[in-house]
Amino acid sequence: MLRNFACLLVLCFLVLPTGAGGAQTLFLQVADLKDGRVYYRLPVRPEITFSIEFLHSYDRLPCWDLYQVSGDGTLIYRRTGGRSLLNGQGFFYEGFRILPGGTWEIDGINEIRESILFFMGSKGDADHRLILPDRTIELSGKIEAGRIVKISIQQCHQ
Repeated sequence: MLRNFACLLVLCFLVLPTGAGGAQTLFLQVADLKDGRVYYRLPVRPEITFSIEFLHSYDRLPCWDLYQVSGDGTLIYRRTGGRSLLNGQGFFYEGFRILPGGTWEIDGINEIRESILFFMGSKGDADHRLILPDRTIELSGKIEAGRIVKISIQQCHQ
C-alpha cells in the first residue's frame, strides 16, 4: 500500500505542470526578516496596487508608499506621499508636487524592488497598515514593535 502511494506521488510530480507552463499563483507575504516568521500570506494578482501607510516619526502625520505587483514576482515602487508640515524635506524628484491641504506626493518613481523592508513601530507611534484593494490590515496590531518586516511576492507553480 505504501509503495503504491509513493508511486502515485512520484507520478503526480511528473505529470503536474511546472515552470512557465504551469499556472502560477502569487502571494503577498509579510514576514519577519530575522526569524522568517510569516505574519500574512495573501493571494494577489499581477498589476494590483497596494500601499503601506504609517505615521511619520517626526511630525506624526500620515505617510504612504504605493507599490504595484509585477507578474514576474517583483514589486514596483510607484509613488510616495503624505501630509506634512514640510519640515526639512527638500525633495528634488521630478514627480514631487504639493497637493491641496498640506499633502505632498512624489509620482513616477517606478523602481523595481525584490522586497520592502521597514522597522515596525508601535501601534501608537507608527500605526502601520497594509492597504489592499479588498481589505486593510492593521500590521501594528499583530507585529511586535521593533521587528524588521519584509514584504515580498512569493510564487507558487500549480
